[in-house]
Amino acid sequence: MGCLDLSGSVSGIHPPADAAQAVEALERKEGNPIRLILILKPGPGRSGRARRGSGLS
Repeated sequence: MGCLDLSGSVSGIHPPADAAQAVEALERKEGNPIRLILILKPGPGRSGRARRGSGLS
């Protein structure tokens, strides 16, 4: 199965601390937003990479 490249539809990548501002910008449609991604720090034993089947690989 191939991967789906969604990079062209990602409007911004933000840390969780900026989530509220990112959602507000999305609601106000600032900069023609399409999709936002929140990046979380990986916990112990986690690589931080998307899991197979998550749709993010």
